[in-house]
Amino acid sequence: MQGIPVDPTRLGRFMVVAPPTPRVTPEGEQRRDRDGRPQWVVAVAVRRPERRAEMVEIVVPGDPGAGLSEGMPVHLDDLECTFWAVGDRSGLSWRASAVTAVSASAAAGSSGGGRKSVASGGER
Repeated sequence: MQGIPVDPTRLGRFMVVAPPTPRVTPEGEQRRDRDGRPQWVVAVAVRRPERRAEMVEIVVPGDPGAGLSEGMPVHLDDLECTFWAVGDRSGLSWRASAVTAVSASAAAGSSGGGRKSVASGGER
């Protein structure tokens, strides 16, 4: 199922809240995307203006672990959301093609570059 593109700038600011972890099958094997890249889950807090922060888990291809640490502000490239339902359970799943670290000056509100790519790729 194709996800709905989401403009992350409309959601607020993102910050890593836990180290990236492999996305695994019920058998314990790491899941892979259609191109064979291993999938990882990055837990981020989303801070929206005038609202409480919420934690969401973002699935990304490739190992985003190098360079990501707890508390680091990040940008999510090619963010998309998919609604899912299985039996009486339903929810939203989030994917991004990359997690990009935001430099301290960009996080403070300056415009322009300031981003350092940490993981890239994407499932389509």
